[in-house]
Amino acid sequence: MPLVGSKPEKGIYKCIVCDQKVTVDYRNPILNFCPKCDGINFIKMEGDF
Repeated sequence: MPLVGSKPEKGIYKCIVCDQKVTVDYRNPILNFCPKCDGINFIKMEGDF
């Protein structure tokens, strides 16, 4: 489970607290705190990016 500050593979990640989705790509390579609830744990969404 990727945490804030990590550099996971590119894709869309969902906050486990509030379900807010964030994108990790070349423009945003590091997971930041959830913009909605300041959560720190995310799960990777399935499917193509």
